[in-house]
Amino acid sequence: MDKQLTDDSILKPGEAAPSEILVIEADEDLGVMLSFALEQETHQRVLLARDGDEAMHLLEVHAPRLVLVDADLPGMQDLSLYDQLCTQQGCVEIPTLVIGSELAESVVGQRKLIQLGSFFNLWELFTLVLQLVS
Repeated sequence: MDKQLTDDSILKPGEAAPSEILVIEADEDLGVMLSFALEQETHQRVLLARDGDEAMHLLEVHAPRLVLVDADLPGMQDLSLYDQLCTQQGCVEIPTLVIGSELAESVVGQRKLIQLGSFFNLWELFTLVLQLVS
């Protein structure tokens, strides 16, 4: 039986689905893998952006509840996309996980991430996985 759309069930720009996660990852294979795993484990809709422009558009249209961002996106200097996310969307309101940033390993980088509102990064997880499979 098809679900009928009503005016109440159609999302308007800026409205979030009950729960959405935005993954910003330049590596297509890794992005698809993360998205699939998150959808399977959380049963939430996962949006995938492959660059900063696409990410900003998805943030404006969907307002996700969680953002996973690849801090090493091509063309992203010193977390510039993350700065943009904070300025335009208010990072304090959107929990953000930084994925795979060498910047996060340095004291200066960690300080910058905390100032921008991200207290979590997945660098250690990926480092551990790489060590285990090597």
